[in-house]
Amino acid sequence: MATEELKQEVKKPKRKKRKLKKRWIVLAVVVIAAAGFFLRKKGSGAQTVLASDTQVLSYQDLESSVSATGTVESSETTKVYSTLAYQVKSVLVEVGDVVHEGALLAELDGEPIEDQLATQKASLETASGSAGAQVQSAYDAYDNYKQGLDAGLNASLIGAQSQVDTAYDAYVRAQNAYDRYKENVELGENTQVLSVEAQRNSAASALDQAESAYDTANDAYETAKAAYDDTLPEIKKQLEAAQKREQEFVDAGGDQASEDYAALVKQIETLESQKQQIETAYKSADRGLDSAGQAVSTARSAYDIAQASYNAALRGEDQALSDYADAVDSAWKAYQTALTSLDSTKKGTEDQLESFSDTLAAANAGANMSVSEEAIRQLNETLDDTKITAPVSGTVTAVYATVGGSGSGLLFVIEDTDNLVVSTSVKGYDLGSVKTGMAVEIKSDATGDAVIPGTLTSIAPTAKKNQLGDTESSSDPSFEAEVRVESVSSGLRIGMEARLSYIIDRADHVLAVPYEAVYTDETGNSAILILRPQEKDSYLVESLSVTTGLDDDLDIAVSGAGVEEGLRVITDAKTYLSYVGKTVTLAQATGFEDMMAQMEAYQ
Repeated sequence: MATEELKQEVKKPKRKKRKLKKRWIVLAVVVIAAAGFFLRKKGSGAQTVLASDTQVLSYQDLESSVSATGTVESSETTKVYSTLAYQVKSVLVEVGDVVHEGALLAELDGEPIEDQLATQKASLETASGSAGAQVQSAYDAYDNYKQGLDAGLNASLIGAQSQVDTAYDAYVRAQNAYDRYKENVELGENTQVLSVEAQRNSAASALDQAESAYDTANDAYETAKAAYDDTLPEIKKQLEAAQKREQEFVDAGGDQASEDYAALVKQIETLESQKQQIETAYKSADRGLDSAGQAVSTARSAYDIAQASYNAALRGEDQALSDYADAVDSAWKAYQTALTSLDSTKKGTEDQLESFSDTLAAANAGANMSVSEEAIRQLNETLDDTKITAPVSGTVTAVYATVGGSGSGLLFVIEDTDNLVVSTSVKGYDLGSVKTGMAVEIKSDATGDAVIPGTLTSIAPTAKKNQLGDTESSSDPSFEAEVRVESVSSGLRIGMEARLSYIIDRADHVLAVPYEAVYTDETGNSAILILRPQEKDSYLVESLSVTTGLDDDLDIAVSGAGVEEGLRVITDAKTYLSYVGKTVTLAQATGFEDMMAQMEAYQ
C-alpha cells in the first residue's frame, strides 16, 4: 500500500469541553521528545517507534461523566428575625448547638412593655361610675356572646346545624334507597316484577300447550274428515248395493237360512258398522277440534292479560325509580336550603357580635377611656415576642444577637446539618446529557479520596440571571442546579467547596486505548495501529479496524475482530501512519525523564 494512502486523518472523537490541561502538556512533551528522537534516528536511517508511544492493550473500567464544582449547603435554612428594637437581655445558644422547635434562643428586655401594661391595667381598673359600669356591661355582653360562639353553644347556630345534619341524613337515606332499588332493577331482582313475570311465563307455557293440543286435534280432525269425505261415500254405496241384493234375494224367495244369505247379512252389518265408526269419529274429531280451539282462545286471553300485567309492572318499576330519584333530588334541595339557612344564621351571629362590639366601642368612647382590652392584649403579645424561640429544629449555624445590642433584625440562622445539598450549576452544552435524578459522585479536599454518593434533584428552567433579574445573555450560559447528598455521615460541612461528577454512563472491563490511538482509515472506518512481534526484537506495524464505544476524558473503548488483551498499540497514530506494513524496533527517548521533570516543575 502506498504511503500517501496510509496518511489518513486521525479520528477525533467528540470531546467534552472539560479537557485536562495537564494531559495536553504531557502530550506536548512527548511530541517534543519524540521529534528529537526521530531526528536523531532519521540520520542513521533506522525506523523506530518510541516505547513511550505504545501501550499494551488491557481491560479497564470507563466512566463517562460531566464535571462541575459547587458549595455545600443545608437542605433547609431558617433565618430568625425580630422586629422589636428592645435590648437583648440574654443569648442562650451558641453556634453548633442543636435546638428543637420552640426552644428559647434569646430574651429581649421586656421591662418597658411591662410598665406600659401596668399603666394600662391601672387605668382600666380606675374607670368608675356609670360609664365604667356601662363599659363592663357592654364588655360582658360581647364576651359572653363571643364565648358562646367560640364554644359552639349558640342556640341559633345549634338549631341551624341540627337542621343541616337532619337534612343531610335524609338525603343519604334517600340516596341509599334509590341506589338499592336501582341495583335491584339492574340485577333483575325486583320481587314485584319477578312475580308478574313468573305469571306471564306460566301463561305462555299454558298457551304453548293449548296450541300443541289444538295441532294434535286438528290432525285427528283432518284424518277423520278425510275418511268421512272419501271412504264413507264408498261404504254407503257398497251398503246400498248389499241391501238391494238382500231385498232381491228375499223377493226371489231365497233361502234365508243359506250361507249365501248369511254372508250377505254379515256384509251389510260390517258396512253399517264401518259407516257408524266413520261418522262417530268425524263428529268426535269435530267436537275435539272445537274444544281445543276454545282452549287456545282461553289460554291466549290469559297470556294477554299476564303480558299486560308484566308490562304494567315494568312501567311501575320505571315510575318507582323515577320517584326514588325525585326523592333524592328533593332531599338534596332540602339539604342545600338547610346549608343556606345555616350560612344566614352564621351571618346573623356575626352581625350580632359586631353589634355588641360597636356597643362596647361606644361605651369606651363615652367613658373617655385611653385603653381597651385590645390594647392590653397587643401589649401581652408584644411581651411574648420578647422571647425569641426556634421556629424549627436544627443546628444553630450563626448567632448575630449580642447581649446589650438591639433585638431588631436577623438574630439567628438555624440549618439542617444532617441533610445537605450542593449548590452548583450545569453548562448549557451539558443539558443534553445531564438530567435530574441521575447519580452524582461528590468529592472534597476535606474528605480526601472518599467518593460521596449524591443525586441531581433540580436544574433551573432558565439560565442564571443578573442583578437586574434579567437572564444572562451568553454563548456559554449556566443553569443553577442542586445535588442532594445521600450520605448523612459524609464528612461534608456547610460552606465547603465540592467537586461533582455527573455519571452519564459506565462500561466495566472493556479494552480501551487513548483517544490519539484511534484514526480514520481509507475506508472511513475507525482503526488503530498495532505492533505485531517479529524476530530479533522487531515488530510489524499493522492497521486494525475497530469499533469504538464509551469514552471518558482520556480513553475510548475499542472492540472487533483481532482486538484482544495483550496487543501492543501505538498511542499516537498520526505520527506513525507512514509505518504501516513496515518492520520497526522499539526505542527509549533520550532525556525524556529530565524534560518531564522540568515540565512538572513549570506546571
